[in-house]
Amino acid sequence: MNICNELTLCSHLSEFIETDESKPGFHLWKKVENGKLVTKGVLYQTKNKKRAMILNRCPWCEAELKGGI
Repeated sequence: MNICNELTLCSHLSEFIETDESKPGFHLWKKVENGKLVTKGVLYQTKNKKRAMILNRCPWCEAELKGGI
């Protein structure tokens, strides 16, 4: 099993990343820095959509998720 690091997500987490931002679930948090789109972390959006949670650890491989993935 591979683990999350500063360049990639583990295979388990990456298969759950939603591309449709209107759906609840895991989403990549991206931001424009110096004219480039940079991934800053992973968010979990709940069904009620009031607040998203920023993950600091992967729920599958338990690796620390740092900014700049």
